Amino acid sequence: MSSNALDLGAESQLSDKKAVRKKLHGLLSSLPSDYVQRQSVNATNLLLSLPEYKNARSISIFMSMPSGEINTRDLTKHALNSGKHVFVPYIYKPKEPRQDNLPASIMDMLQLADEEDYA
Repeated sequence: MSSNALDLGAESQLSDKKAVRKKLHGLLSSLPSDYVQRQSVNATNLLLSLPEYKNARSISIFMSMPSGEINTRDLTKHALNSGKHVFVPYIYKPKEPRQDNLPASIMDMLQLADEEDYA
């Protein structure tokens, strides 16, 4: 298979991935906020009950968007108040011009020191 065919396949997958994300975003944004809140409480309670969470010294968690995602604030607060190390993703574009082998963006994990860092 030629390099061009591989490039076209990768572009097609990227296009498909973007379309799926766009459709999911639309579906999630249309969910009623009370439903999302109930599911957030359910997910938080489930995670808090897991031995993996209870025994973890560090967790990585995403910061919630205003709508269409479970709210991670209570889980984050619980982890911080329990003395766990809490990390959130920080995504940025490299300062140097992009080269073929570098990603378009970079994700680092930042540690939250306390609840004020979450705000």
